Amino acid sequence: KMYQGADMATLVYDKTVTLTSGKQNVVVHDFAQVPKVFNNGYPYVANVTTLTDSIAWVKFYNFLYESAGVPTTKKLQYQYVNTRTSALVNIGTPVGFGESTGWEKIIVVKTDLISQGSRTLTFKIKEVDDAGVVIGDLQVMGTGGAFAAYTATSSLTIARRYHHTMAGFRAVASPNSSVRVFTAL
Repeated sequence: KMYQGADMATLVYDKTVTLTSGKQNVVVHDFAQVPKVFNNGYPYVANVTTLTDSIAWVKFYNFLYESAGVPTTKKLQYQYVNTRTSALVNIGTPVGFGESTGWEKIIVVKTDLISQGSRTLTFKIKEVDDAGVVIGDLQVMGTGGAFAAYTATSSLTIARRYHHTMAGFRAVASPNSSVRVFTAL
């Protein structure tokens, strides 16, 4: 159940979901639909090294809507720009609406050698057809009302785990779509 309002008296969501033992992430994407449940993948695998690790982990979710109440039919391939080669690197495989990749390793080249280590990376999204062929950059409408290829930056810290969720409306200026990031570890 979810309530809304200053006094939290207005019931806006009342759905039942079955959870299993362990950790899950529950995503409410539409008040008229049951939530999506994802296995969190806990306990997390750790890398043990002599000096320092170079891995961060990202799990990408597709909750992109075309407009209010209309989920996208597009499969999305999440990518980041390799800081050494400028090449695009796929993060998992393409995912449809309500799906996610697994925990995917991202190599983080530290900006400062003697540190925990972090780096700001550029992320992009490709649209993929049912045969797995890349159609092109995912076009999203900006707040100015024009379509443009999706691109964003986010900082990753070595040994951390991040949920990256594409949500919002692709073809509507407000609220526009973007990747929302939260940290699991």
